[in-house]
Amino acid sequence: MSDPSSMRRRETCKILFNLISVYPESLEKLNEVDVISRLAWILVEDSTDTRVEAMRCILTAVSICSEEDLPLILSAEIFSAVLKNIESNNSEIAICSLDTLFQILHNSERYCENLPNPVLDKFKELNGINILEQISTHKCDQISSRCIKILDTFLGGTNN
Repeated sequence: MSDPSSMRRRETCKILFNLISVYPESLEKLNEVDVISRLAWILVEDSTDTRVEAMRCILTAVSICSEEDLPLILSAEIFSAVLKNIESNNSEIAICSLDTLFQILHNSERYCENLPNPVLDKFKELNGINILEQISTHKCDQISSRCIKILDTFLGGTNN
C-alpha cells in the first residue's frame, strides 16, 4: 500500500504540472513560495511515481520559462536531482530526467548564445558527462538514444 503523504505529493505535482502548463506566469509566484526547492526534495526522497510527476513539473517549467526565470528554477538541488534520476533503474524516471536535462541545456545554450555557459560548466562539474557516457549503452533504446543526443548536441560527441 502506498504512503498517503507520497500520494498527496504526487497529486500535488500533477496539479502543479497543469497549473504551469496553462498559466506559465505562475512560475514567478511558485518561486516566491519555494515550490521549486520542495520539488527538488521530492526528486530525491520520494517514491518513483511521485518523482516522475515532480520531474514532469520541472520539465514543463524549464520548457516554458524565460531567461530570467531559468536561474530561479535551476537551483543546484534541482540540477543534482535531475542527474541522479538519470541513473534510476526505473526507465520512466530516467527518460523524463534525460528530457529535462536536454531542455535545461538547450535553454541555457540559447540564452547564453556565444557566451560561456555556466549551466554546461555546472553539468560538467557534477560529473554529468561521465553519467551520460556510462548509460549511453543502456539496454533501453530510449535511454541510450537520449544520452547520445545530449552528448552530441551539447558536447560534440562522447569524447569530451
